[in-house]
Amino acid sequence: WPIEQLRTLTLADYATFGSKDCFIYWLEQIAPGGIGGGSAFKFGVFARDPSQDKTSDDIYSYDDHYGWYTKLGTTAGEALPKAKASLLKIVEGVPQGDVSAVADSPFFGTVAWKLAFCYQDPARPIAVACFSEKSLRDYCKTNGINTLGVGAPELHRALIEQNAGRKTLREVGMD
Repeated sequence: WPIEQLRTLTLADYATFGSKDCFIYWLEQIAPGGIGGGSAFKFGVFARDPSQDKTSDDIYSYDDHYGWYTKLGTTAGEALPKAKASLLKIVEGVPQGDVSAVADSPFFGTVAWKLAFCYQDPARPIAVACFSEKSLRDYCKTNGINTLGVGAPELHRALIEQNAGRKTLREVGMD
């Protein structure tokens, strides 16, 4: 999904129930590195099975076709621009090495770090293909990297430096 296409992303482009052509399916299932499973709320807005009744509350909102974080809006149409703004901040910032958008994202960390991995500049990488902070910390500990008081951006950087010329960023993440 080129950045230019993300700028004009519609709700149907972002999430369509049962579609393998929408953005969040591509991000979760097709792009390198796994983030499958867990809650679809990790995407901020998602298409849901319309045959299942759902009740909105202070955290989660639903209509007949979508689910979204209540804090993002009163409708899926209102929620999408907020999710899209965060998405664009990440994919436009990471090629320049800006990781602040990843930390400030309303998405779960796994989604934000996968976006960072997929859209980073390969000549100036900022992320390995490990998107769970717990898994990242565990792997760093077993590889002699200090994790105390260190955030995910620094852990990614340490793994990139430690594996430079030895393993690809995807291989490190798969390890």
